[in-house]
Amino acid sequence: MRKVLSVFIAVCLVLSLCTGIFVSVPEARAVTEGYYTYTVDSGSGNATITDYDTGSGGTVVIPDKLGGYVVTSIGIEAFYGCTGLTSVTIPNSVTSIGQGAFFDCSGLISVTIGSGVTGIGPQAFQGCTKLTSITVDAGNSSYSSSTDGVLFDKYKTSLVAYPGGIQGSYVIPDSVTSIGNYAFTSCTGLTSVTIPNSVISINASAFSWCTGLTSVTIPNSVTSIGDYAFFYCTKLTTAHFLGNAPTMDATVFNSCATGFTVYYFGDTTGWFTPTWHDYPTVAVPLSSIAVTTPATKLSYTVGDALYIASLVVTGTYSDATTQVKTITTGNITGFNSSAPAVGQTLTITVGGKTTTYTVTIVAIPITAIGAITGTPQVGVVLTADVLTPAGATASYQWRIADTSGGTYTDISGATLSTYTPVPGDASKFIKVVATGTGNYSGTVTSAPTTAVVTVTLSSIAVTTPATKLSYTVGDALDIAGLVVTGTYSDTTTQVETITTGNVTGFNSSAPAVGQTLTITVGGQTTTYTVTIVAIPIAAAINTCTLTVTTTGNGTVTLSPAGGTYNYGTVVTLTATPAAGYTFTGWSGGLTGSTNPATITMDASKTVVATFAVIYAPPVPRPVFGHTIVLTIGSKTMTGDGVRVALDAPAAIVEDRTLVPLRALVEHLGGAIAWNAKTRQVTLDVRGTTIVFTIGKATVLVNGKSLAIDPENSKVVPVILLDRSMLPLRFVAENLGFQVVWNAKARTITLTWND
Repeated sequence: MRKVLSVFIAVCLVLSLCTGIFVSVPEARAVTEGYYTYTVDSGSGNATITDYDTGSGGTVVIPDKLGGYVVTSIGIEAFYGCTGLTSVTIPNSVTSIGQGAFFDCSGLISVTIGSGVTGIGPQAFQGCTKLTSITVDAGNSSYSSSTDGVLFDKYKTSLVAYPGGIQGSYVIPDSVTSIGNYAFTSCTGLTSVTIPNSVISINASAFSWCTGLTSVTIPNSVTSIGDYAFFYCTKLTTAHFLGNAPTMDATVFNSCATGFTVYYFGDTTGWFTPTWHDYPTVAVPLSSIAVTTPATKLSYTVGDALYIASLVVTGTYSDATTQVKTITTGNITGFNSSAPAVGQTLTITVGGKTTTYTVTIVAIPITAIGAITGTPQVGVVLTADVLTPAGATASYQWRIADTSGGTYTDISGATLSTYTPVPGDASKFIKVVATGTGNYSGTVTSAPTTAVVTVTLSSIAVTTPATKLSYTVGDALDIAGLVVTGTYSDTTTQVETITTGNVTGFNSSAPAVGQTLTITVGGQTTTYTVTIVAIPIAAAINTCTLTVTTTGNGTVTLSPAGGTYNYGTVVTLTATPAAGYTFTGWSGGLTGSTNPATITMDASKTVVATFAVIYAPPVPRPVFGHTIVLTIGSKTMTGDGVRVALDAPAAIVEDRTLVPLRALVEHLGGAIAWNAKTRQVTLDVRGTTIVFTIGKATVLVNGKSLAIDPENSKVVPVILLDRSMLPLRFVAENLGFQVVWNAKARTITLTWND
């Protein structure tokens, strides 16, 4: 009975600190065939093995069908305590292996898992002290096994179960990032374990009861360690942490060897002395650091970012141990790629210790220059084209030659990015040379121009008039659409660039008819005429409309009243909520929640006033006489005749019943609260306040301290798999419940009166 009750209350506590989606499971009738007891799901028609005759042993090949039904599941503790079992083969039809399915099968040596298994419950092979091999079918999509018989997920990123009969040392593969719940539990023959730098999390009870472990080294990659991870490792005297303190609680090393001590490197963070989580600590100080492998990149171009790939920095500690330190660009100072530099010293700092290495910053090479832009003509500006890379800076020298392929000489004083040919340059060819400056280096030369010609502008004419030829007094000159064409001495024509600066004679200060505007380009002129008209008098005064609507129950008044206003009128809006409502704010043409509010009518506008119902708290429902029935293995409970879904079934674990407590408390109209700092769970139910403390054998009931189980001080609230668990009978009796256990039906019934 105590086993049933502890399982029931533990499951309650698991669910009391989380919410989830509840799924009902159809009830099934147990059937026995040979050594097997099984149930058949009424929906799927598949069989679940729930029990196996412990008197039968040896090699067992589980059938894929029982009574004609496909076996898809091995239930919770189905083979519990089958000590005579030496080998078991699980068929491909099975998809799930329940919690503790082969728990305490102390004679079991090997397990073969078929291709269909997609879920394995915690502690499935715990207590199998002779188990040395777990083999998974290669076609399994969820799990795999190693040549030494260890169970992993498919891609070996999570270590699921280590056979309890393997003796000696074990090196975890560096593909593993997570050590699963109970993965090494009760592996008493394990004397040492090497955890690689790939592991990020060590989960709950992962190494609990590994009584052969004497020391463990936690790599700096580990960021979290679950509850009771090294519980009852009675020979474990030291834990060496190579990185910052991981997230964990005080249960991790409970019941380890007397004098157990945590050692950590002094340049890591998150630790406390003289104790950390109540465990004695020793800080090992960092003595020095050194570059043991230089970075791949030691030569940089101006503008490059610091690149530390392949850089290895090793720290030496006071106890002569060494460790490769994690280095980021944040550990390095002195890098500056804004300008060229030779022998730039970079300083690496770790834990207050420093070392250096040097790099070189070189200028950015200029690789190309585009063709010279502009017409090679006396008096026309030539411009050096863009450089590659874009944005490069350079000095310039223009050069000239009698022929395109001839010898070019410098043009005196022509050292800007532009050059205007003079009459003496006629019939000659011009290049420009760019030499990198500042952060740029190298020299590039443009292609030569064609022969420079001498051409003069003979005349200009308006070939397309401006779009706007009629102006109102006060308007600005608008030359959009105006096209002026120039005719040159070689009879060629060209559309000239015209700005308002080329136009004179415009005056819009008074009306004028036939005002002449003069356009001047290159000493040549042409004209066109415009008209300036008087400003018309407006015909009427503008008016604006204000529209007000409401959301919710309330009214809005306007001052001045009305809905149509002269332009510029300031209107005050006042919102008045109806009974039971409150004004929450304006939207549309007016924002915010100021009330009353003003708005200026410079256009027609729409304003919305929003009113909300004042919240009234719900009236608590009265509690009457109640009955709750839970069934071991079922994901539903019946409360007052109504089926309530649970997100985990009631179960039996280590002679204690575990149940989802939050559903029970909330069904009674009570409240439950968790205090992470004090690690306490508080229940307020039917006028009774119960305060549980994780790991403590006493409880406060209405302020009075009581023992949870006077006969067994080991019965304490615990956190397993992130869920709080506590014994059912204590809760039930202190709330005035009657508790009835039906062994045949595997049900627990709670009853009470108002």
